[in-house]
Amino acid sequence: MIRYSLGQDLVFIILALIASFALLSKNAVVSIAFFALAIIFVLLEDRITEYIRSA
Repeated sequence: MIRYSLGQDLVFIILALIASFALLSKNAVVSIAFFALAIIFVLLEDRITEYIRSA
């Protein structure tokens, strides 16, 4: 079961905004990197949350 929190939503939004602003400034490498980070964050958010809780 995926539970979304405000913090997780904000992290995704920030990563996606950085990617879009980098794309607008025609910096494709930075845009691709942050877009990939946003997608990886969504895929691994449960593992990241459990890791942070166990620390």
